[in-house]
Amino acid sequence: MMHAISGDTQLLRLLRNFPDRIQRNIINSVAGRGATVVKKHSKKNLRQNGSVDTGQLLNSLKSKKKKGVNGEQWIYTKDTAWYARLVEFGTAPRRLARPIPFEIEPGRWITLSYTGQMPPKPFMRPAVEENQREILREMAIRAAKRMSKEAEKMSADYRTLSPNYRRMLAR
Repeated sequence: MMHAISGDTQLLRLLRNFPDRIQRNIINSVAGRGATVVKKHSKKNLRQNGSVDTGQLLNSLKSKKKKGVNGEQWIYTKDTAWYARLVEFGTAPRRLARPIPFEIEPGRWITLSYTGQMPPKPFMRPAVEENQREILREMAIRAAKRMSKEAEKMSADYRTLSPNYRRMLAR
């Protein structure tokens, strides 16, 4: 289910009035804010579904801007939490290529032929799906604040221009 924000067309119309470089900065800032909200809810989900033992997965959630693409953020786990996908999607039992003998007590052996299975404990998908409205709201707030800040900077820069240059720009 997708949600819309009120005033989104007005924000986009205002955004188009800025120079390209400033538009990119605003878009990247807005995407970063959305990623921060997703990370916050992902961490909350990890705590709630009992997936936190050492805190390694919890502390490994990071986000970064995708190089060469504006407005796209990647949320990922560092290499120290390679098992994040196993927690998110769970595991299925599988047959071992070679059964492993295992001593459960002195003189008593069993042979392991299958691995166990782990049910999924999703934390990332629900963070996005259940919080779309909050994510969009936070992104809209960030967009409005950044556009206001950039407009103030442009206004201050305009005041420092010579009168002749201002007249030339006004044409």
